[in-house]
Amino acid sequence: MNKYFYVLLVLFASCKKPVDITHTPKTNPDIIWSKNYGSAQGDMAEAIFKTIDGSLILAGTTGSEDFSNIPGRRSSNFLIMKVDQQGVTQWRKQFGGEAADNAYAIAGSNDGKFFIAGNTNSSSGQVTGYHAASNTQDAWVLKIGEDGNLLWQKALGGFKNDETKGVVATQDGGCIAVGFTNSTDGDLTGMKGGLWIVRLSAQGDIEWQKTYGDALAQSIVGTPDGNFLITGIAIDGSGEFSNNIFRGRDDVVVLKVNGEGNIIWSKFLGGSDMDHGKSVIVTKDGGTVICGYSSSMDGDVTGLHYNRRVGQNEDMWLVKLDPSGSLVWQKTLGGVYRDRGTSVIETTQGDLVAAGFRVTDVYAVRLSKSGATIWEKTFGGTGIDEGKGIVETNDGNFIFLGKSDSKDYDVKSNLGWYDYWFVKFKN
Repeated sequence: MNKYFYVLLVLFASCKKPVDITHTPKTNPDIIWSKNYGSAQGDMAEAIFKTIDGSLILAGTTGSEDFSNIPGRRSSNFLIMKVDQQGVTQWRKQFGGEAADNAYAIAGSNDGKFFIAGNTNSSSGQVTGYHAASNTQDAWVLKIGEDGNLLWQKALGGFKNDETKGVVATQDGGCIAVGFTNSTDGDLTGMKGGLWIVRLSAQGDIEWQKTYGDALAQSIVGTPDGNFLITGIAIDGSGEFSNNIFRGRDDVVVLKVNGEGNIIWSKFLGGSDMDHGKSVIVTKDGGTVICGYSSSMDGDVTGLHYNRRVGQNEDMWLVKLDPSGSLVWQKTLGGVYRDRGTSVIETTQGDLVAAGFRVTDVYAVRLSKSGATIWEKTFGGTGIDEGKGIVETNDGNFIFLGKSDSKDYDVKSNLGWYDYWFVKFKN
């Protein structure tokens, strides 16, 4: 089996809810409001972005044809929504073609536009320039206006599997997208597979691209000094990452690159088992925080909530690095089942709030600057509920975005299979 897709299978493996999971009360005192959006065909939320006025842009994937004008469509499309500070829909847009199109990340530019990154298996509709064969995918990046209308799209890659999982806007109106590629042809002629960084101009043209090591990028963020931090998953310690110690099945990889994509420093984090980086931010003190998950009990990882009766489990894992990439602290969070982190932010007060899921409930945790736990909260019902992103609201509370197929406890209704579920909750 292709090793990249072995990792993807691990990322998206399903799990059964243990019978002893404890839910929050039927009236959760932490919830200010709760909204869900969906269709009978299913809707998978992946990313959230807060605009200057406090509105929210939500990105993910839908199986619905309710708002689609794509001829010949027979699978999923990007679903992008704007909602106001009360969760009321302002607009919704679908983008894609006849086959599966999946959105994973969103970024806002300084001119009020938005970039969406994901993948496409389509060669029609709004997708042009598709490289891959019928059973493979291209990376797909969109730029949309404040009204959600498409400004441009770019299918990127070659004739094997290519995907973008993170995106950040650049000062010149373009963007940098990150992910992985297996291709060595098409846009990647003369290059090798691996962790993939591609910079696009304000018009969507490729300015440069780099591939590094045997790894997959999951998230990117700009730094105050004009460089960029990327995190993801290292599959081994080969190539440009050979100066790092590879400890296990997968390690977290963190790298800092300059404006041309050249590596300033790189670092592996983890132990002898599975360690994945999902989200990266720069903190006000110039440090770096990575949010993800770990099933290791050695190396850089301490405090895993392991239970011999349960067997292997995963904890949400947060790691703080100093500006040079050296480890400051790490924290494992969760219980003896499956807990994963997917997103982290720094609050206006300088603390950290991370979101993810605890078994099959949304899980949110607040940590101090030094990594001490301030609070933990769970939200959900008896179905599968996962947190995908989190933002701080203008009034000092928080909104998480996730996906849910519950219709009880904290989730009041379900519109069909998974819904976008977004909740404002008290600090």
